[in-house]
Amino acid sequence: MSVAVVDGPNTWTEGYGLAQWPGTDVTPDTPFYTGSTTKASTAAVLSLLVDDNENHPQVQWNTPVNQLLRDDFVLSHEWDANNITIEDILSHRTGMPRHEFAFGGDYDGHPATLQDIVRSLRYMQRSAPPRTTYQYSDLMFIVASSLIETLTGEWIGNVFRKKIWEPLGMDSTYLSLDDAQASGNDLAQGYTFNSGQFLYEPVPWKNKPEVSGAGGTISNIKDYAKWATALLKQTPGVLSPAGYSAIWTSRTLTPAHNPFLKPSAYALAWNTCVYQGVEVVWHDGGIDGFGTEIALVPSLGFAVVTQANTTYTSNYAGTAFVYHLVDKIFGVASDRRFDWNQWYEDLERQMKESVDIEKAYKTFYPTVPSPAPPPTLPIGEYTGHYWHPAYRRLTILWDEEKNVLYADRRDSTTTCQLTFIPVSREFFFVRLTVVGAEALLPAEFRLGPDGTPSMVGILWEPSLGDEKI
Repeated sequence: MSVAVVDGPNTWTEGYGLAQWPGTDVTPDTPFYTGSTTKASTAAVLSLLVDDNENHPQVQWNTPVNQLLRDDFVLSHEWDANNITIEDILSHRTGMPRHEFAFGGDYDGHPATLQDIVRSLRYMQRSAPPRTTYQYSDLMFIVASSLIETLTGEWIGNVFRKKIWEPLGMDSTYLSLDDAQASGNDLAQGYTFNSGQFLYEPVPWKNKPEVSGAGGTISNIKDYAKWATALLKQTPGVLSPAGYSAIWTSRTLTPAHNPFLKPSAYALAWNTCVYQGVEVVWHDGGIDGFGTEIALVPSLGFAVVTQANTTYTSNYAGTAFVYHLVDKIFGVASDRRFDWNQWYEDLERQMKESVDIEKAYKTFYPTVPSPAPPPTLPIGEYTGHYWHPAYRRLTILWDEEKNVLYADRRDSTTTCQLTFIPVSREFFFVRLTVVGAEALLPAEFRLGPDGTPSMVGILWEPSLGDEKI
């Protein structure tokens, strides 16, 4: 783990543990993937375009995205497409849920581009009307990334570098794996815990350019300390005073939990909350094998950043460390401090319970008799290539030796493996495995007039209720 603390005029950085097993130590120069903390750079660049009335007078926070992306930004509801604004896509209030398994991979013979993904939105269903519900969406920050590239005519990584990173001296920050590896610094290796073998396994570095301004940054703790300092001091020459104010102005109410006082909210790529009576601005970032936390207390000129290289637990440890320091700064007595260790132990327990097959039966298939009717067809006859215009190709294969149906979507942005578990006739469970986690999703095959499978539906997006995709 690497750590940065900004306290007024003073900055402290340090590295702990291993960047790569067995012999590469973490130092303040070690680059890590920083995940969704990238979103802050996307919002910051858009604030500069909003400010630039000479070259981009049509770009304002309340400008409908469709006016700028025209044929690309089309949604399943015409009103949504015509009215959702830049402000909406940056504050997670578009009505569009995550749909995190819907993008990436092959698009007509080429790897996914930002435009490909934006154009696929028309085939995805919303789960709430716009501006009514907070729903975190990487997809909308891919839209924002495409918007930046369209308006500037440049790759967004170059825009980040010219507008933010170079002015702040962030010389070890990148938006591509190739650039990070070419820098000469030893990039941290990500790891995930294999509970069956009780060991940490390396996770391949994610080389997915389409993640872009939603979560593609690679950086070190020194550079993130510079970014945090600029935000706290509102450093001139980076963002305007209006820009600094805009990105931290709350837009969308978010679910609150202890130890934060209500209301919590999402601004433009930043969470805002009240902790111990003081405003805290923060964001986390998680990507396969890595986790970053950044929290700022503007009224005190104080910030803490952590970067680490394990799936999920990087964020657990980072959050606990961040608020340990914040509690010390605030003078919170030990017996009044929130128990983050217990919070995350409870979360881990809930995650394990969510893949308990007996509980899943009670939730999704409570009326299935015992014994249940077997699948209509032999298992091997459910194989095939299935297609959805947004979720793309799903190739289901049969492991004859194990008599199991499975699918592998390693080429998607969110890589996953699927194993099909028969329930009753054409109803199945899918055991969905991603890096560091599993889920059980209901699935259903449908047979055509000839008696062979013609469709398969999976509950990819739980916020859509019972609607399978």
